Amino acid sequence: MLYLLYGSGQNENDWSEVGRAYFILDNLIAERRAKPMLIVMPFGHPQASHLSGAATPAGVKPSAFADDLLDQIIPMVEKTFAFP
Repeated sequence: MLYLLYGSGQNENDWSEVGRAYFILDNLIAERRAKPMLIVMPFGHPQASHLSGAATPAGVKPSAFADDLLDQIIPMVEKTFAFP
């Protein structure tokens, strides 16, 4: 599995639309330089304030994304998509 995270000011579509992750991986697989894999591109904004443009509310942990990734996303992906 490959977890692709995007940078500040980007969104979950950038690896597909701008970075062409699917194209790069397809070519690497065809050249036998990579094995087929699941690519996970999480949204990356666990706080609703990011979507509304509002200021981050007091008391919101700076580690909210890391907590979300490590505690929610990775366990769910690994449980749902079992690979040898």
